[in-house]
Amino acid sequence: MFLILDPLPDEQLQTISNPEKKKNTRRKGDVTLGEMFPKTRAMLRDFYKPHNDELGRLLGDSFNYNNDEDFNV
Repeated sequence: MFLILDPLPDEQLQTISNPEKKKNTRRKGDVTLGEMFPKTRAMLRDFYKPHNDELGRLLGDSFNYNNDEDFNV
């Protein structure tokens, strides 16, 4: 076992894998909020850059999201 954890009881497994219980979803009204602020995008890009570079080194450049066209906007 990777993390040396006991298997989940069936009841817990059913609860967390239930597609009817959506978590962290946007409300329909949030769609009208518009695009992300450029300053916010730059802050997120700068924060995640070292992590994305490491991911690219581990999995190959196609997984380095710093290379994504939308990421560099």
